[in-house]
Amino acid sequence: DGFDALCLVVTEIPSKKLLEYIKWGEMQGFDQRSVTKTQNPWYRPTNQMLSGALILVPRSFNEVFSIFFNPNKYLSLRFYRLHPKNDNLISSICFFNSTIVAFFQEVLGNKSLGQGALDFFMAHFLSMSIPIIEIENSKSIFERLSSRKILDIFTELGFNRTEPLRDQQPNPLPDRKALDNIIFDELGLTDDERNEVYWSVAELVKQRLDKAASR
Repeated sequence: DGFDALCLVVTEIPSKKLLEYIKWGEMQGFDQRSVTKTQNPWYRPTNQMLSGALILVPRSFNEVFSIFFNPNKYLSLRFYRLHPKNDNLISSICFFNSTIVAFFQEVLGNKSLGQGALDFFMAHFLSMSIPIIEIENSKSIFERLSSRKILDIFTELGFNRTEPLRDQQPNPLPDRKALDNIIFDELGLTDDERNEVYWSVAELVKQRLDKAASR
């Protein structure tokens, strides 16, 4: 059915049946977990359990950069929640999945995690300057990107990771290139500057992954 689990939110005095269920949870040790043991009562829902968000940002990245549209507002503790304040929802989703944002994430994120993962704190996200860009044909671009699996950054940008990156000309996948060109046009980047973005983000990811592999 698409759910990993159901969330029980207790907002009133528990009934007898519900108290039995809570006692059962205590017998399983649920009240001694890192989050629940600091709450009073332990089963009080956290803010993440009370409301979902239309945009979910993963807390960590490896070589795939995706920020997700969440129209059903599923709950998850492994994602940051973004609540858009404007009506440009689809344009925002497209922008967050552009290569320039992957570059910002790679520059701002914490690279000290194990196995080369990039930890991205909400403070990092909030430090980004996010322009308001009305993306033409955002719906069609969104439909193309969301209808396929987002691949690793090297494949998305047309690089062979095993070869020197600077010896290769960036060749992004067509739907990614269409999206990136809109962002680059708004930023006024030249062709050389656009290629530099592609080379730079691929180099940063490769350096992070290679460093982890060498340990």
